[in-house]
Amino acid sequence: MTEQAGQGMVADRKVRLGFIGAGWWATVNHMPLLRARDDVEMVAVARRDPALLARVQEEFGFEHALTDYRALLELDLDGVVVSSPHAAHHEHAAAALRTGAHVLCEKPMTLDPAQAWELLTFMSSPDALKALLNGEARITARTDVNKQVLGGDPLLSLISQKVLPLTAYRPGESLYPQVSAALQQATADIVSGKSAAEAGAAYQKAVEKAVGAGKVSAS
Repeated sequence: MTEQAGQGMVADRKVRLGFIGAGWWATVNHMPLLRARDDVEMVAVARRDPALLARVQEEFGFEHALTDYRALLELDLDGVVVSSPHAAHHEHAAAALRTGAHVLCEKPMTLDPAQAWELLTFMSSPDALKALLNGEARITARTDVNKQVLGGDPLLSLISQKVLPLTAYRPGESLYPQVSAALQQATADIVSGKSAAEAGAAYQKAVEKAVGAGKVSAS
């Protein structure tokens, strides 16, 4: 389970991770794999047993080792891995989501289907998206949130209100960099003196190449 809506992790620093729970699967899979990455910082781990907690901290180099998961959630983390006992997944995942962090929750997400739906509902709610944005002006999937967070950005407001409603097809995440680069090039072309028609034609050609001509129309 992960928060969505374009979360861009900060590219010029390591991703700050915390773990709620440190059982068998977390210590043989999640922690070794993530510790091995050079773009991840193992910030904190929370577990009730102080002796086992100390061993996990020493083995994986966590900066903080805490017996209360709520203290972990105060550490300004980018992501939280919930690997606690199954019965605690709902409580821990819900609390982590409310901080605006990305959340990976081991299966089962909850033991009660109603609690699972509660988490999914919250993840699409205005409160969840605003927590995730953390004050940043960024377009989300919710019109009501966009109106609140984009008020000070005329360009993003225009895109949100006038451009996206006309979009019938949105490329997959792997294609977005190509589309974004094409748009940036079109902007640079206009700034350098090309006409809007020339820049628009070049942009259309680049997007058609990236996503397929059948998914692009011009008006």
